[in-house]
Amino acid sequence: MQIRKVFLTAIPLLLLIAAPMAFTVALQTPTPIASTGDVAILVVDVFEEPIGAEAINLETLSSGDTNDPKPQCAISPDGQDGAAIRGGSVTSNMRPYALPHGRLVYKHFQSILENLYGPGAPNDPFIPTQESWVTPRGTIWLQAVDTQKYNIKAIATGVESAFNELDGLGVTHFVINMSFALVPCAEMPVLIADDYKSQLAAWGVDCPASGTPNAGFEALACELDNSSDDDFEDALLAMRDSGIEENAIAYAIIQQAVMRPKVEQAANADIVGTPEGAGPAFEEFIRFLPAGATVVQIASAGNDGYDYPYFPAISANVLSVAADYSTSSCPLPPVVQLDVENYLLSIGVTQDVTLIAKAITTPKSNKGEVEADGNTALTPADYFVPAPVGTNVFGCLFGTSFAAPQVSVLMAIDQQVRGTTECAVPPPLATVFDPPLAYKQWDSLDVPTAAATYCVDFPL
Repeated sequence: MQIRKVFLTAIPLLLLIAAPMAFTVALQTPTPIASTGDVAILVVDVFEEPIGAEAINLETLSSGDTNDPKPQCAISPDGQDGAAIRGGSVTSNMRPYALPHGRLVYKHFQSILENLYGPGAPNDPFIPTQESWVTPRGTIWLQAVDTQKYNIKAIATGVESAFNELDGLGVTHFVINMSFALVPCAEMPVLIADDYKSQLAAWGVDCPASGTPNAGFEALACELDNSSDDDFEDALLAMRDSGIEENAIAYAIIQQAVMRPKVEQAANADIVGTPEGAGPAFEEFIRFLPAGATVVQIASAGNDGYDYPYFPAISANVLSVAADYSTSSCPLPPVVQLDVENYLLSIGVTQDVTLIAKAITTPKSNKGEVEADGNTALTPADYFVPAPVGTNVFGCLFGTSFAAPQVSVLMAIDQQVRGTTECAVPPPLATVFDPPLAYKQWDSLDVPTAAATYCVDFPL
């Protein structure tokens, strides 16, 4: 997920409604059509609440064994949901948003499916992130799988449990939607107090020598000055949870600014494959697939503007999804960039204001095999403090995390219609393990073009 590259959700004002999604149709009672079986979409992402998340020993995750000498850890492509704090643990407590990344992605899935089929039906009151939609061809299930354990082997246990449960409900086809990057656990980003202090200094922000600091960045600078290396994260969380909007916004801006470059570096540290061809298969999940079932793995490409997707999207048997921003009502017009600049000045930023504002209003995407609209029109209350602050700024959440779900829903429909992962005329380099629409190059084709070129029997 990308927030106007780094900071967009930090300025929660008037929501700019995005262009209508391509999935919107007139709702009606489904008329049964021949189907190959029910399908489930597994949303593999971070779902645990931001406060009280379990801290996990990073050294344990990084140790490896004879079968897995370089264990992988999951982190969202924008780094909202995980970092190594002083190298000692992995936690998502530091996220700047009101909701975890996975819940935002799940809400996006809900909006797509509700536009198609109406409200979903919860299956179990104790599993709030499992719903089903009755379609003309059967049932589409939506179920969350939490990545809070971070280590990919532990996440695979959650996928295995979801497979077993849904298999018992009669599901025969699965789509796995992944909105994270996998990085070597030993190279998880490490955050220290000086990262935040240096960023504030670069922005020309200091704790005033006397008097009461202004809310926002000055207050943040004072909190950090009064904190030790052992408790600086507590000071940051106190800013986020202070109930003072300027403090929460300042926290969100600096958290993204500090974490973003580290996540980008980590995500590139162990890229499998090259822009000319995909790397080895990603098999951690599919080995648990119930007998006779089909599975399609889909992953967001990442939001840094590279000519290739991050791992696992770059893998040979994963369909990589880039984000297209050209058809939505965002990015914001130049007048809004000026509003952002004025707002940043008002809460204490004095250096690089124009560069920061430009980054906020310029979303990016890595390339993938296919692309879809990377915008979602969630309300500010869904992802940050809800009160407006009096300028004309705001808008949309951006990123490949919101593009991938649109392709995943299309793939679920495909599995209901065709019931196979093979295409009538497969791409020249295809193997039986490649998902539909995959072709091992990163041309970011729209889905109709990819289907016409590489999977002519894909239903559109």
